[in-house]
Amino acid sequence: MVRYRACGLLAYSLRRDAIGPLKTLLNHRDPRTLADASAAITAIEKQNHHLFIDRDASGRTRWVVNEGDDD
Repeated sequence: MVRYRACGLLAYSLRRDAIGPLKTLLNHRDPRTLADASAAITAIEKQNHHLFIDRDASGRTRWVVNEGDDD
């Protein structure tokens, strides 16, 4: 859960400098951590934090934390 939350926080930040540390998790033994890191990287690369939650990019799931996140 801690790694999930950390990956989510980095995804929400959209900071490109977080991609390097996230890539180190792509070899993690826990498949959930690997999926979370991969989703965070995708969100950052696409500059769309919603993609951390909407992992199949359906557009039907939004991640609203602050007003304006749904814009």
